[in-house]
Amino acid sequence: MRSVWLLCALLLGWGCKSTPTDLPAPPPEEVKPSAPIAREATPAEERDESALPATEHLIRPGDTLWAIGLRYGCSIEELRDKNDLTGNTIHPGRRLLIPACDPAGPTQGPKPTPAAGRSYTIRAGDFLERIAAHSGCSVPELMAANELTHDVIYAGETLLIPDCAGLPLEDSAAADDETPPNATAPPVEPEKSLAAAADGETTHIVRPGEYLGLIASRAGCNVGEISRANDLQDDMIRAGQRLIIPVCEGEGRLWDGLDPLRQERRAGELRKSARAKAPPRGRVVRDNTTLEELMRARGFRPPPHFKALVVEIRFNRNRTAVAQEHWFSWRETGYEPRGWNPASTIKLYAAIAAYRKARRLGYSGDARITFHGNRREHTFVLNDLVRDAIGPSSNIAYNYLVSFVGFDRIHNDFFHSRFGFRHAGLRRPYERENWMNLGWSSSLAASPRITLRERNRTHEIPPRTGRAQTSCHSAACTSLAELAGTMRRVMLQEQLPAGEAFGLHPTDLRFLRRALASERNRGQGVVNGLGRHLKGPRVNFFHKAGFSQQWFSDNVYVYNPRLNRAWIITMAGKPGRDSLDEAARVIGQLIAGGALGKARSL
Repeated sequence: MRSVWLLCALLLGWGCKSTPTDLPAPPPEEVKPSAPIAREATPAEERDESALPATEHLIRPGDTLWAIGLRYGCSIEELRDKNDLTGNTIHPGRRLLIPACDPAGPTQGPKPTPAAGRSYTIRAGDFLERIAAHSGCSVPELMAANELTHDVIYAGETLLIPDCAGLPLEDSAAADDETPPNATAPPVEPEKSLAAAADGETTHIVRPGEYLGLIASRAGCNVGEISRANDLQDDMIRAGQRLIIPVCEGEGRLWDGLDPLRQERRAGELRKSARAKAPPRGRVVRDNTTLEELMRARGFRPPPHFKALVVEIRFNRNRTAVAQEHWFSWRETGYEPRGWNPASTIKLYAAIAAYRKARRLGYSGDARITFHGNRREHTFVLNDLVRDAIGPSSNIAYNYLVSFVGFDRIHNDFFHSRFGFRHAGLRRPYERENWMNLGWSSSLAASPRITLRERNRTHEIPPRTGRAQTSCHSAACTSLAELAGTMRRVMLQEQLPAGEAFGLHPTDLRFLRRALASERNRGQGVVNGLGRHLKGPRVNFFHKAGFSQQWFSDNVYVYNPRLNRAWIITMAGKPGRDSLDEAARVIGQLIAGGALGKARSL
């Protein structure tokens, strides 16, 4: 026996081991604890899960006791007893002790049966993440219950919903606010995980990816109201946390009250301003004749296929809310979606949808997004893609943003009537030949596998092929009213009722506004024409222009603090980049002279 040990020592340099040492380590288990934990996994354990004892499991985002029990052949009760748990709540980053259960392994674990759950018929626009959220299950639970190997599902198919705590889906997916216009089920209020409370308030269980602004927007509250109701120190929340949703007015600024809240808490005056009454909502008037009359009276001759929409916005005295809006359309061209090319103006849609998608998954604009192609990987920072798509107006950056959001998500979740969309659609990538030369699809419906990384967290998005229905048959479709409405929601998020806003995180909002205010080498004709008359040291311009197939368009927001008013000017015409210069000059003259204000028929 001694000779064997000597031989081993000579051959391996005293390094005999029973397991190989040159095997590659598995990818990092990048987790973000959602609650304080007794003992977190060390960095070495996160890098190599094989280092964990066979009787321990590192909880990953999305794990549930049911799914872990299925993997190890254990029941939920056995896992509870082993870990001294009183409920089913577990947190990513903790280590779960695995008892000695069925030695047959994970494939022999209990499977849900029709008797243990209920069935749900998939509707157009559904995706697995949303069904899981509404049913109170995780995506792995639904995939395991239905023996799915991926998250691609199709309308008309039937899913088995296991017994999870959450909303019933059998009644035409009640509580789904994202029903497409052509679906049979009527839309209802969003995110009905709100349970009635005794005093008229409600409670909400925070889901992975949710943040305080998103929850406030859905509930019709502002962030300050929810923070005060829950005694929050700041706007940080975690998945699984129970929030009280107070009875709100449904008005006011989305993030209003957060900074004062911190000051009140330090001074011991937290609840002095709770549920303060918000200012009244402004009146909206539409006018399809005045703009043309006023412009023609000044000798304006419209270019071919001219389209224009001017929105005049008046604020209340302290500029905390919109007092009145007047929408002036050149005839009805402001609301016509067909017969023109919006070109790069719609890149604003992709940027907003991408920020909303990232925040829903729990990531910020600093996250790195890797697109996995057959030839190579392409990695970008989300903020860089937004800046390049809005500022220099990069077509490739825009294509990447849409691919990240996903074809179904942008059409069923973002292009929704609650955000004022009726006609918008995106079908084909811009700069298609170069896009395909990079190895990507000729259709925006196809998205590759994507990895999202930020700090020590990672999220994988599998390849997707969108099946959303859209009436758009061009590369992109929209109306001037939809463009103007989007600019309105971006620039007036603090003044609009919370339910009308996009609910963008303040950091994302600031970055997007800076991109809209950046100087451009081309496409400044409308801003320059307006600026000939709208001058002043504090007059600010924000805009996104577009040019394609001789169509030039621009979507401009102008604010004059001296007059306490703002204007949105959205126009399109052809041929050429200078086709709107004269129109911009005349509209600037009308605004500066107060002609539009005098013509208001309120």
